[in-house]
Amino acid sequence: MVDAVPSNRDGIDALRRQDTGCDDHRGPAVCSCFSPTNQEPASRCSRPDVPGWHHEGMDAPVPIDLDTWPRRQHFEHYRRLVPCTYSMTVEVDVTAFTAALSRSGRKSYIAQVWALSAVVNRHDEFRMCLTADEQPAVWPVVHPAFTVFNPERETFACVCAPYDADFGAFHDVAAPLLAEHSRAGDFFPQGELPANVFDVSSLPWASFTGFNLNIGGNAWNHLAPIFTLGRYSERGGRVSLPLAVQVNHAVVDGFHCARLVNEFQDLMTDVTWLEEIPKA
Repeated sequence: MVDAVPSNRDGIDALRRQDTGCDDHRGPAVCSCFSPTNQEPASRCSRPDVPGWHHEGMDAPVPIDLDTWPRRQHFEHYRRLVPCTYSMTVEVDVTAFTAALSRSGRKSYIAQVWALSAVVNRHDEFRMCLTADEQPAVWPVVHPAFTVFNPERETFACVCAPYDADFGAFHDVAAPLLAEHSRAGDFFPQGELPANVFDVSSLPWASFTGFNLNIGGNAWNHLAPIFTLGRYSERGGRVSLPLAVQVNHAVVDGFHCARLVNEFQDLMTDVTWLEEIPKA
């Protein structure tokens, strides 16, 4: 049975306000922008000084065996002959998700970021990168890099938290990051981010039905997905969340993108992961 959404707009507005990361709640803590964290061939080994990172060194990407890879021809076509990225914007039903959040005390942005991270880490095509000789490889795990808004400066910072399959453990690390860096003046306050990250940003001031990033420069080397989240909207007692997914066609086809969206929707519907009791 799907949980009912709060009967008035106060419930949805409360979820928006809880993510400000600011004591005075003057503005949302997140912003929409692509941070170019993974455009170069994988070679970096640094990690932010954040609890949960494994400091003994970053897991190396695993090269793909081109002789047995079913997508070899597709990769070469969309990387060499017809370089191509595309975006897909969908409305996700988050009725059960928002109802569970209102009871849990968890931060909605962090929960959204975790759900995206969980789905991304299920599938090789969303964990791909290029080796130093520009051959395709797969990271064993990737971590979310997400934006935090500074309302006084009207700028944002990009921070990163280590992905943890346990949502509660991830939330315990990510929530302090939002609070700590809500007034950051540096773009990357944690220093250089690791290479095995993907980008998530939010545009909580507006809902949208289409969103596309036009990335110049060395964009064809960027194989990681980029996600943009929008403002909740309520219609007929249901709550929707805009989600834009931008991918490189060299590694992700429409089938893969649709599967990711559907699995994200499943997590927004079956919210047992969210209803676990938070640590005291």
